[in-house]
This record gives sequence, structure tokens and C-alpha cells, in this order.
Amino acid sequence: MGSVFTGDSKVKTFIAFVPIDVVNRRVFSARATVTSHPIEDGSNVDDHIIDLPDELQIDGTITNTPASFLDALARTGTWAEDNFQKLMDAKNKKEPVTVLSGPHVYETYKDEGMIIESLTRSDGPTVGEAVNFSITLRKLTKVESATAAAPKRSDDTQTKQQSTGTQVKTPA
Repeated sequence: MGSVFTGDSKVKTFIAFVPIDVVNRRVFSARATVTSHPIEDGSNVDDHIIDLPDELQIDGTITNTPASFLDALARTGTWAEDNFQKLMDAKNKKEPVTVLSGPHVYETYKDEGMIIESLTRSDGPTVGEAVNFSITLRKLTKVESATAAAPKRSDDTQTKQQSTGTQVKTPA
């Protein structure tokens, strides 16, 4: 499983173990849907609100020329391209990833975590050898289904069979 790590501007950012040089924007969304049915007076309002999965969007840049001298020693001319491909590979695996973003932590625990929903690359004349991208991750929540045996009915509650009578054919 891959991991996604993001922090404030003083902390190095990683997505699926890929170092991100610049985080241009980070947006966290926690949404809910309210049902359109009228609510009966006295009923629980929370029965009519459906929480949607949390979403995290990061706009970032991977470069061949980092600001850090130590990072520069490890990089080759295809560093940005190679690491964008690692992000694509993480998306294509379709597995939950752990996300740390500032004070928020989305751990991959019992198959819950964040799924890479979309990965978009944007190029232009001012980008050079860098890779600008936008990644959207959505929280995954799995549930377990279980079956239970139905309780046996007591003799009192069994329905008695009634005669349905006989059917008589009538001439046409």
C-alpha cells in the first residue's frame, strides 16, 4: 500500500513516497447531504442527514531541480517524470493509502483510508521540466456484512393452513 504524507509549508510533503517540492494548494472537504423528504415534528434530524466521504485535494509540483542541496544529489534528469509515473502507479493499484495532512491523519486501518480518485497533470510553456499536478483523494469506508439465523417461531405464531376450496370450471 502506498502512503500520502502532507504537512504545513515547513514540513516536506510526500504522496505515495514521492517527494513533492511545492504544494500550491491543499483543500479538505467534509460534506453531508440532507434528504429532501419533509421531517416529521419530533423526529431525529440526524436520521435525515447522510455524511459523504471526506475529500482531500492537493495541487503540487515535482521538479528536477529542488531547493535542497541534498535532494539535488539524488535527482536525475527524469526525476519529475519518473515520480509522476509513481503517482499514476499508486492510483492504478486501487488500494487505500494513508494520508497525513497537517493535523489530519487518515490511517489505512481495517481497509479504511484514502483512495486516489483522480490525478491530473497540467503542462504549459512556463513549466519546463517540472510536473504540475492535481490529485484528489476520497476517504474509503468499508463495512462487513453478516448473516444471522432467524429465530424459530413458536407453535402459537404459526399460521394455520386454510382450505382454499375447489375451483369449478365454468363453461364458456
